[in-house]
Amino acid sequence: MSKHQEQASELGRFLSIKEKLDSLQKQADRAQGALDQVLSTIKKEFGCNSLEEAKLLQAKLAKDTSRLESELHKSLLAFEEKHGEMLKGVEDE
Repeated sequence: MSKHQEQASELGRFLSIKEKLDSLQKQADRAQGALDQVLSTIKKEFGCNSLEEAKLLQAKLAKDTSRLESELHKSLLAFEEKHGEMLKGVEDE
């Protein structure tokens, strides 16, 4: 292979690598844009300044939701126990 052919081959490899790098940079830019949008949304809607804060808030809200569901279930059982006879008449209609 002549020196000219080697240089042409190396140039081709360089251009191929550059094209791949450009493509990867575009993907990284899109991912950063998506992340920025998510961060903006969680800050606006939930007052969180990071994904870590959002995860902590999500865990707290999940715990609160579970507690409230349990309280609702207990209240419903107490209501049915207290007013069960009256409810039977309504269910029959």
